[in-house]
Amino acid sequence: MRAMEAYDIAVIGAGVAGMMCAAVAAQNGRCMVLIDHAERLAEKIRISGGGRCNFTNINAGPANFISANPHFCRSALARYTP
Repeated sequence: MRAMEAYDIAVIGAGVAGMMCAAVAAQNGRCMVLIDHAERLAEKIRISGGGRCNFTNINAGPANFISANPHFCRSALARYTP
């Protein structure tokens, strides 16, 4: 961690959402810091179900999701590969 440096964005939580947010911010040229209570990033992901909790699980398909917008998961799943 850099000492006393200014950041554009501070992301609290190094779970799936936090790391995705941090990755997109970095891709867009933002200087950011990712903060989590665990010693290692993604620690909760590592211990939570062997990947079964991921939206883009290899066996996931539109039939596996319930939403008010039935087309949402189809477009979301098409964006990311397992």
